[in-house]
Amino acid sequence: MNVDSPRKAYLKTLVARPDIPSCPKGYMHCVEMCMGAKKLENIGRYYYFCKAPPGQARCIAHGVHWFPMHSPERQEELRALLKAFGEKAAAKLLRRSSSTLAAKPRPISLPVASSPLPRSSPLPRSSSPLPALGSSRFSSLQAMPAHPDVKKTVKIYIYVEKNDDALEIEGLLEHSTYYFIEDDTFCELTDFPDASWVIYDPVKKSFIGISTFSLQKIYGSDDFLVVRPDSFTDRDCPGIDALLSHFADYIRPGSQKRKRSHTDDGGKSSWKGKRRAI
Repeated sequence: MNVDSPRKAYLKTLVARPDIPSCPKGYMHCVEMCMGAKKLENIGRYYYFCKAPPGQARCIAHGVHWFPMHSPERQEELRALLKAFGEKAAAKLLRRSSSTLAAKPRPISLPVASSPLPRSSPLPRSSSPLPALGSSRFSSLQAMPAHPDVKKTVKIYIYVEKNDDALEIEGLLEHSTYYFIEDDTFCELTDFPDASWVIYDPVKKSFIGISTFSLQKIYGSDDFLVVRPDSFTDRDCPGIDALLSHFADYIRPGSQKRKRSHTDDGGKSSWKGKRRAI
């Protein structure tokens, strides 16, 4: 189990955890708290789900049971307290960084070469002198490009039970990459990696297996993942066609292939590029 982030751990101290009923089927009930990142009104709201084995019916009809929302006044109070906690933590981190920068650096002892370099291998020298401090060239070298906003989460649609709608969860991204094995909610909900699961590959247009240490790179802002047990087929997954239609015109990121042009006679396609002589 991963440890909660400092913000979530602090929020859990402000809201008492409700009593979680036992599963009538003997399965485990996993409880979590929502931070209100997707829907502001869900801040501090607890929920739980039934961790049934893949292919088995859960005791909760819709997969996840939500406890009641807090009042609007309580929601505003929680957001204000969480904001103050974040600002205090940021100020503490800033003071720590400033004290580290102000500390006197220790001298670095460089290793001495056992033998000088041969005269035939002189050290390379720059053909242009270094810019002086304060010059426009030096300023341009110091300027760093602004980092664009990156996607923080990805939607994951999971088919847990046959002939039942897919569950929707939010997976956290690290450098636009999703790691299955590090997502506690996904692992608890799917019994991964003990159980075998497959994910839809938009390039191959088919489902492929998920290995224990699989990771998924997320390129588009509207991309999402579709996951189901290895034993499931399209007939077992209601709404699968609508989900996969999102990837109908998917183009592999970085692809340099020429696009085909469609003719009017029978929809045959031909390459616009020149053919190589044989």
